[in-house]
Amino acid sequence: MSSDICSKNFIEFYNSIERIGLSPDEIAQRVRESLPLIAEDIYLGRMECKFYAPPTPFERKGREAEMVLYEHESGYNDELFFREYSTSNGASVAFKVNAVKGHSWNDEEREYVEFVCKNIFAMCGRARLAEVINKSLSVDFTTGLLSLGGFMSTGAALFHQGQLQDYTAMYINIKNFKYINGQIGNKNGDLIIKEYALALSGMLLDDEYAARLGGDNFTLLIKKERRDIIAEGLSCISINTKYGGMEHHLNISARIGMYDIMQGDEMPHVMNCISAAIGMAKRRTTEDVVLFSQAIVSRMAREQAIATDFPFAIREREFVVYYQPKVDVRNHEICGCEALVRWLKNGKLVPPLEFIPLFERDGSICTLDFYVLDQVCRDIKKWTDMGVEPVTVSVNFSKMHLQNPDVAQQILDVVDKYGIEHRYIEIELTEMSDYSDYDAVKKLVSAMKHNGIVTSIDDFGTGYSSLNLLTDFMFDVVKLDKSFIDNVIKNGSRTDEIVVRNMVKMLRELDMKTVAEGVETPDQARFLNSIDCSVVQGYLYDKPLCEEEFFERLKTRRYSGKIEI
Repeated sequence: MSSDICSKNFIEFYNSIERIGLSPDEIAQRVRESLPLIAEDIYLGRMECKFYAPPTPFERKGREAEMVLYEHESGYNDELFFREYSTSNGASVAFKVNAVKGHSWNDEEREYVEFVCKNIFAMCGRARLAEVINKSLSVDFTTGLLSLGGFMSTGAALFHQGQLQDYTAMYINIKNFKYINGQIGNKNGDLIIKEYALALSGMLLDDEYAARLGGDNFTLLIKKERRDIIAEGLSCISINTKYGGMEHHLNISARIGMYDIMQGDEMPHVMNCISAAIGMAKRRTTEDVVLFSQAIVSRMAREQAIATDFPFAIREREFVVYYQPKVDVRNHEICGCEALVRWLKNGKLVPPLEFIPLFERDGSICTLDFYVLDQVCRDIKKWTDMGVEPVTVSVNFSKMHLQNPDVAQQILDVVDKYGIEHRYIEIELTEMSDYSDYDAVKKLVSAMKHNGIVTSIDDFGTGYSSLNLLTDFMFDVVKLDKSFIDNVIKNGSRTDEIVVRNMVKMLRELDMKTVAEGVETPDQARFLNSIDCSVVQGYLYDKPLCEEEFFERLKTRRYSGKIEI
């Protein structure tokens, strides 16, 4: 036996199938090509092989194949030699082997045949293991979709085949998944991610590709002509899953950044484009789908420049505080004001909408808010020292400050540094309609009230949590959202008139003062006065004023001969 197994033919057969780096399919093809080398030695008439691999995260349906590896031209006997070999993970390879027609194997020849089957099984097992390892580098283990590496490799292959320009790339970010994960836990969150990935896969054609980048982020390569169909389908995907012993139904929406790939584009550029597009989609509040354009690149470059310039601008005091008066419409006297920040850069004003939202996103707003508070306190002290009675100045503070447990003390430290009376400062909390950390809000409001500093919220009436904010906390001042006033006067909305009238009444009964912002016309002022909302802010009286101009207003205090209420 040993002399035959070590024969030149067998060594050549073995060398042809044991080559490292071959896939299971390539091993099978090598076996087909090489079995004739030893078929005469082992009297082989026919060999059939059945391969089975169970489902894995990389192959959700597993793999099953049946093939004839060899058949002698003269035929084969009916006598069947059968062997099945299996692995610890449930994979198996089964062989059905027949002797050549007219021959019957003896025991020693059967050992030869079994030895050949074992070698083929060993080579297939090694190839399968290598395939799994390779796929683990290119496939996301949780979902079975491509990983980032697999996505880039797939795109690179399409590029080299001259096909990449036929695709649209998409970057998908599930909306509010952090909230979902927080509610149901990471383990159940993974179940939803799996179901979402399965739904994504079900939307694709055979030559379209999906990948998970990690967390709640996915990418797609889909045919250009199907771009809008897929985008519409992604607007809401229904997921049915089971956790906590119960069936759950979720409708999941997503933000999408898209790029129509052009001739010559390679995958790094494609990823940059869809990353820029999804970044813009996250910034927008009214549009979840953004198609990449060069304008996005220009805007992001502009934002990056602004973010980079921020530390220098703070250090060089390029930010300037303007003051917009709050006026009592009953006597036209200034009774307060709001501090509004402007950025004077190289002699030109940078529009607030260009930097405020950006600083909200990157956290710089906290530094800017304290900068403004410091300047306001500095100005109030100057006015007092010059013998002019200040009014209460509201300073905007982002909800991001509520993540800082020491924010109340830091506010007091700034105010006390200038030795001014606390009643001249009002802390106006912004963007509060979707804030849910009520403990942090309560702590800040309580600390301010205890120290004689007024607190207020802006844009009351927007979002679903405004009423909760009023019932849970006793703010001193509430600013009505401009949209209500516009609808009453400009659109003649009877519904909004009733809402505003009763809103003001409710706030008055709660001992809260009301300020209407964005007041631009005498008709608006007259309506507000008629419902006992007497304090207004807006261009009807004044635009935001630089400190010098506002100081002159403080000296006279009263607007005369200008507005009839």
